[in-house]
Amino acid sequence: MCTCTNRRKNDDEKENFYEDLDQIYEECPKRDVKIIIGDLNAKIGQEEIYRPIIRKYSLHTLSNDNGIRLTNFACSKNMVVASTLFNHKDIHKMTWRSSDGQTHNQIDHLLIDAQHVSNVMDVRTFRGANIDSDHYLLISTIRSRIANARKMYGSYARKFNSDKLKSPETSSAYREKLNEYLAKHADNDDINEVWMLLKNAITQTDDTVLNRMDRVTYKDWLDAECEQATISKNKAYKRMQQRNHTRKAVEEYRTARKEEK
Repeated sequence: MCTCTNRRKNDDEKENFYEDLDQIYEECPKRDVKIIIGDLNAKIGQEEIYRPIIRKYSLHTLSNDNGIRLTNFACSKNMVVASTLFNHKDIHKMTWRSSDGQTHNQIDHLLIDAQHVSNVMDVRTFRGANIDSDHYLLISTIRSRIANARKMYGSYARKFNSDKLKSPETSSAYREKLNEYLAKHADNDDINEVWMLLKNAITQTDDTVLNRMDRVTYKDWLDAECEQATISKNKAYKRMQQRNHTRKAVEEYRTARKEEK
């Protein structure tokens, strides 16, 4: 009876951890690169069903309970366990050793959003680093791709109204105006300059004949019902965080969270 109670308490702690992690993840801006790294006490296996998330280079063959929980979380957030992506020697996969030095596990992991997994160049442990711990130092190499994109403001952020070209009158006026711009530079032999002149001629013609479309205003998806569901969930979460919270408070939060989702 005592063992079952302790196990249930341990399971509740794990549930609370992943609920907190889920909340923190959802609070991050959607465009940010999300990376989770730490001692998660999770042994990731090599199960075929989890291959899209864990690949096949884990130190272990089968996942333990924590490993399954971590894999399920990664799956729900479209993340990849990057620490099992690389085919290193076993000594470079081990992240923890027992006090007698006989047992080694890979329980420290790095997770990253699937769309950014190509940015992870390497993940491995360095056994020689003295960090005064029974864990080995886990190091990852991650590259950052910075988009060289110029933000467009004002009228240049709007599209041209190409539907006007369906009208024969507008189409004829477009051709005449474009030919007028091109005729001014017909004698230019530099192909680069000709290309820039052609580009400018098309843009000027579009501005003159087609004009730009007004911005489309989309209806907000967050209505009063969604807002009330979020308020109810937040209230239930605060009750669950109280020191003397009951199991009923935990169940109420889980129910409110599902309703909000």
